[in-house]
Amino acid sequence: MRSTVVGMLSWFAVAMPLGAFAADQYWAYDYQGMEVTAVGSAEFAQTIAHNLHRLDRALGSVLQTSGDGWRPPTMIYVVPSRTFELLHGKKDDTATSYNSSAFENNILIDASNRDYRLWGVYFGFTGSILNSAYSFRYPGWFVQGLSEVFAGTFINHFTVTIGGVNHPRVAALLRHSLIPMRTLLALRGDEPQFSSEDFKNRYESQAWFLVHQIIIERQYHANFMEYFQRLDQGESEAQAFAQSFTVPYEELDKMLARALLSGRVSTYKVELRDEKDESAPRRLTDAEANGRLAMYAAQHTPQPEAALNLSTQSLSADPHGAEAQMARILAQLKQADFAAAFHSSEALCAGEALPQRVAAECGHSFARLVAAVAAKQVALEVDDVRLAQRAEQYFEKALAENAEDFASWCRLMDLVAQRRDRDYAKELLPRAERIQAAHPHMGILARSVAWLCAVTGDFPAAIGYATVWQRSAISSADRATASSYLSTLRTNLERRVPASGPTSD
Repeated sequence: MRSTVVGMLSWFAVAMPLGAFAADQYWAYDYQGMEVTAVGSAEFAQTIAHNLHRLDRALGSVLQTSGDGWRPPTMIYVVPSRTFELLHGKKDDTATSYNSSAFENNILIDASNRDYRLWGVYFGFTGSILNSAYSFRYPGWFVQGLSEVFAGTFINHFTVTIGGVNHPRVAALLRHSLIPMRTLLALRGDEPQFSSEDFKNRYESQAWFLVHQIIIERQYHANFMEYFQRLDQGESEAQAFAQSFTVPYEELDKMLARALLSGRVSTYKVELRDEKDESAPRRLTDAEANGRLAMYAAQHTPQPEAALNLSTQSLSADPHGAEAQMARILAQLKQADFAAAFHSSEALCAGEALPQRVAAECGHSFARLVAAVAAKQVALEVDDVRLAQRAEQYFEKALAENAEDFASWCRLMDLVAQRRDRDYAKELLPRAERIQAAHPHMGILARSVAWLCAVTGDFPAAIGYATVWQRSAISSADRATASSYLSTLRTNLERRVPASGPTSD
């Protein structure tokens, strides 16, 4: 892979539109952890997945560091405008909707927005990779800024060109004064300033521009890379800056101001050919397409009616469609219709040939029924103990088929911890610890292992995993929760283990 800085683009360059879609026919394509469900052409479904894989490789080239960690599966849905509005849950100017968790990324794209439909795909994918595949955590402004830098990437068969002009961000920078770097670098995502849309826009615009200067223009690049490492090691922002830079914050303010006044920006070209792939997109039946869209609606659309309608359409064509049946169950749970969800789950989950994803959702559904029965929200024919056993059975089935289904790992551990099942916790813990050791930067995984350790009474181990959770937290709120739990664990340990007295020679 060879990289070069090429060309100079004016602030006012014109974006090139992408091709149009054909009629409403859905295609499915799986490649390198991407699962695409796209209306239109088989070629476009394939192109999205291949572009994301190459974008991932280009990201490693730009950062000049290894990104060989686990990637969360990325589910991409390209749908007509009427379906986008239904799945998005509201009518607005949004062209791409992005839902991310520690376990999976979901990207919904309005197919009619031809000019910018890949912007949201590239933006969301970049952020997810930064948060899962690299050896240390980057601060929020860098994740935001780098995601926007990569969102404007242009990819052809031979090269990936990064760093195109983001015109709305430039306009915002020219309208307002720059946020002082001393302030910007210290900001966290839950700061009260972000309640102001104007401030949020200024912050995101400056984050994009600053990251562009760091990774494309190479301004203070080595300094910032050291700064990120020091932050990850637990140093305060001020301490990490003082140890990484030989100039004050004000010099960075001047650097940004000069770059903005120049009105021009470089791009970074990575010569990276597309890889041959033996698999091909598969044309979906109407039942399959509606089943997939029903699952998306059940998991990510506020109104359960969308999932129920799509599920009904799918099941009218194929009464045995597992995804459509599961979407109906998730919608029933969202409506708090627990009795209906229980009977629907009994009918679906008893099947022998459940797809792995459906088996995992069966576990999740029964776990939610456990909570509903325990909270006396519903009375069912079975008690919460038997429901919990069913949930555990399906989680174990899902994990037997996919050991890196981290959502099922965490949900199973959380269920066992919440029920204080000491025997199951002891049996599960060695397996969970091996998974956590293989993915040491997944804070949510360390959190669940800490809970298991606490159930077994091993508070020192619980403190160790909770410390990993605290260090790898993806937000300040998550870090605060981890810190509070650590405090509780230390208090419990002090009560159960008397402090040692002084030793004598």
